[in-house]
Amino acid sequence: MGQVGYQSDVQVRRPCLLLIGIEPGEEPAELGIRELAGALRVLRVRYPIPACQRIRIVRPHVIIVDRTVRAWSLAAIEQAAKEVGAPILQLGPLVCREVLGKWLRHALEASLASRAAREQSA
Repeated sequence: MGQVGYQSDVQVRRPCLLLIGIEPGEEPAELGIRELAGALRVLRVRYPIPACQRIRIVRPHVIIVDRTVRAWSLAAIEQAAKEVGAPILQLGPLVCREVLGKWLRHALEASLASRAAREQSA
């Protein structure tokens, strides 16, 4: 007889990283996104205002914003990020690129732990 297969409704959700205003290939190599490719879902939004809606729907674990995003747009992104409990980082000349990968891993761990604690208390 042939092999019997079945479909499971159980899904494992990978942590989500949202990049705003950062095109594919433009993200800093120091983030280590390629190394986390199997364990991390990377979403991109080109413009800040649609990103605010995407944040509220997708609920990313970490948000990284391009340095070109203006302050008033960044304020709206920060508000949406606060609503879902996602840490946010805006790239710029004062961001130490050597520690970006370490920051991303730490932010993912903290966000996952925070959400797990909130779900258990609810």
